[in-house]
Amino acid sequence: MLQDSELSSFDLARKIANRDNDSEAAFTQIYHRNVDNVYSCVLRILKRPELAEEVTHEVFILFQKNIDSYDPQKSSISTYLLMLAKSAAKNVLKREMRYVEEKISDSNYNNQNDLIDKITREETIRESLAELPKVKSDLLIEHYVEGNSIEELSLKKGMSIGTIKSHLARAREILKTKLALFKKASLGEDL
Repeated sequence: MLQDSELSSFDLARKIANRDNDSEAAFTQIYHRNVDNVYSCVLRILKRPELAEEVTHEVFILFQKNIDSYDPQKSSISTYLLMLAKSAAKNVLKREMRYVEEKISDSNYNNQNDLIDKITREETIRESLAELPKVKSDLLIEHYVEGNSIEELSLKKGMSIGTIKSHLARAREILKTKLALFKKASLGEDL
């Protein structure tokens, strides 16, 4: 069995890549050495602990599956894992933004289809979501992105259905206003 301080991260990665007898123990050591930093990186981007945990585990699975693509000449394992973490977290945000975009444009908002064509819209939505109060942002994502029903959210959050609906309606209105301002600015209209 491997001792934690016995091998460098590079040697551990080589054991994993070579599928040595100790490859599982080597992976476990790399995981324990890096999991906190990877999680912190993902959490800074996603700002949602439960999703950050999920993405962190996906990063290590991806690392293990694609160990052959790791090049120790280009970066340390910790740097490589942080690069994978940033990429995975940004991909999650992009998926969420696309989904929220679609749901908002399907929610009887006039002139939203014109806005979809703007290449900076995704960033505007991301910034707008980040500016929302956390409870509204979380509810918006959990309802429209993750597909939780209002009733499920009511039980999960310990809020009445009316409160959930109110938060969602207010969050949509805030986003609609911010997107309308963005649209005016992108079209060169005076605010």
